[in-house]
Amino acid sequence: MTGTLHRLCLLLILVGCRSVFGQVATVELFPEKSYVGLDAGFAFRSDCITHEFASAYFRHAFIDEQIKDRVSTGLDARNAFALDFGVRTYYRHRILADSGRFTSWGIELEDRHWIHSDFSSDAFELYFRGNRAYKGRSADLSNFRFSDLHWQAAKASVQIRLSSHSALDAGFGLVRGQEFLDIRTKRGSLYTAPNGDYLDADLDLTIRQQDSSGTGFDSWNGTGAVMDLRWKKQFRDGSLFEIGVSDFGFIGFDGGSSFVPADTTYRFEGIDATDLFDFTDTVSGTINSDSAFVQGFLTDRREESSLQPLPGLLRATYSLQWSEGKYTCTWEVQQRLFYAARPLARMEGSWSINRHHRLHLGLQYGEYTTWVAGLGYTLRLGSWQFHAGSRFLSGWINPEGRSAGAFVTLRKQLP
Repeated sequence: MTGTLHRLCLLLILVGCRSVFGQVATVELFPEKSYVGLDAGFAFRSDCITHEFASAYFRHAFIDEQIKDRVSTGLDARNAFALDFGVRTYYRHRILADSGRFTSWGIELEDRHWIHSDFSSDAFELYFRGNRAYKGRSADLSNFRFSDLHWQAAKASVQIRLSSHSALDAGFGLVRGQEFLDIRTKRGSLYTAPNGDYLDADLDLTIRQQDSSGTGFDSWNGTGAVMDLRWKKQFRDGSLFEIGVSDFGFIGFDGGSSFVPADTTYRFEGIDATDLFDFTDTVSGTINSDSAFVQGFLTDRREESSLQPLPGLLRATYSLQWSEGKYTCTWEVQQRLFYAARPLARMEGSWSINRHHRLHLGLQYGEYTTWVAGLGYTLRLGSWQFHAGSRFLSGWINPEGRSAGAFVTLRKQLP
């Protein structure tokens, strides 16, 4: 393949990433040296929520009707979004005995925050525009779910040599649960009377949340475990195949967590229900409801432990390089082990401009959004390596794009 064709192929490739953190594409089977590193990043993706809307919402900024309209036009019967951000630091030690069973070991500390929701179009319109438009009809709130999970993990890992061309990477860790909120409905509808003098709710609803007495970084509200497992095989042409699972685990939150179930029908009356759920043009307000009838509706409040799954990732990749490592390509398929996530397919790769600079380009489709392109850059100076970029350029280029993200990594090779 000529150099020109190489460059054309690389325009179809995306920046590699381990979860929310960036990762330089590599076809290395066993580590050549010990190293230490630091990663940070975030990724937002959705099939309907635009970047401008998500940015305003999570900043508690003003959201005008035009921004809402651009989301409404993209709503389907079922919709979803996910937001993942965090930071991690790690150390990998190469074991010098080339003939031994163990080739390296590592330790890793990370802080992660995962937010996800699966919802109907009515749920969005009701929450962000109020129930005035639903006078004389019902809003469908069935099969709604919102998850907010914040945790820290300490992991230890080892690489086991299975043969001269294959290895098994295994990691296990302790997880500290800091915060969680889980809201879900099986059945749900909200009917607003034509004259606005009452509202009928029919809900099978559960709300779970950590102990609200402590939510700071020093709070330990749950304990769990996490596992990473990956099998790697290198072929004679130097290409590498990998398959495995990462971040597979759970957190058990303690008995101080709250559990609020509600499987009932309830009529809100004696009030003007027309603007009961009206946030006007911002999300900074609170629901315009009287606490007396809210407390009357959600009367069953308990303290109960809760087991929350982590958003694990199952993936398989095939990587190759040519021209003595000048070009690297990786094809990947993955499945997020979390509700409403679709399979994702990705092509990724890089082009070494010279020994200091490397460019990454690419394309992916699936999980929570549609087609998105990515761009990355790597700088190597001696034993130091800096890598930064975004897998979701559309949100930065187009405010109406339905994804956004960025990552930065710093790594140093040790003697």
